[in-house]
Amino acid sequence: MNDASERAAVKEGEVSGGGQRFCYREAGAGSVVVCLGDGEHRSPMRALLAERYRVVELLLPEIAMPSGHAISEALGALGIERFDLVAHGACAVPALQLAFELPEAVSALALLGPSLIASNGEAAQRADETLAGRLGQLKTPILAVFGTKDTVAPAEAGRHYRARIPGCNLVFVYDAGHAMEEERPEAVAALLFDFLERHEQFLVSRDSGLIYP
Repeated sequence: MNDASERAAVKEGEVSGGGQRFCYREAGAGSVVVCLGDGEHRSPMRALLAERYRVVELLLPEIAMPSGHAISEALGALGIERFDLVAHGACAVPALQLAFELPEAVSALALLGPSLIASNGEAAQRADETLAGRLGQLKTPILAVFGTKDTVAPAEAGRHYRARIPGCNLVFVYDAGHAMEEERPEAVAALLFDFLERHEQFLVSRDSGLIYP
C-alpha cells in the first residue's frame, strides 16, 4: 500500500435497510464505488480505489446474507443513488440481485471470486438456482475476476459466467487465491480502475485474460 492510501481518512458507521443494521466504512471522494464483503480487515485494494473514488464498503455477514432490497435501502439512507458495484465471493448473490432490481442505479458490476456458479456450471447452492438461471437477462456491464489459485471459487467456473452473461468480461489473476484483494491488491486495483472508467467499452487487453505481476 502506498503513502496516499495509508493517509486516506476512513469514516465508519451504521446504517439501516430492510429492517437490518449494516456496518459500513467510507473513504475517498468522487463517483461512488460500493464494495460488498465481510470486511473483517480493511482491504488494501479498496484503500487504493479510494484514491480515485468515494468507496463505500457495506460489511455483510456470509451467514444470513441480506437481500438486494435491504442493501438498496441502506445505500439510499447514505444518499447514494448511482454507483459502480464491487462484490467478493458469496456477496455476488446480493450484488446480482441489486443489478436486476436497480439497473438504472448500478452502472457496472465487478465480481471478485464469485461463488454463485460451481466449476461444473451448476448453481453452487440450490437457493441460487433461480438467480443463476436469470443471468442471461443482465444488461449491466460485468467483470468477473478469478484467482488462478482460488479453491473457493475455482477459475474453471469463470467460463460459465462468460457463457451465461451477455458481454461479461472474464479475467484471471495469476498467483492469487480467494483473498485476491489482499494477495494482489495492486493488480486487482489496476484492473478495476480500467473497468470502472470504461464500463461497456472495457476490453481485456491480453488474449488470455490473465493478469501477471
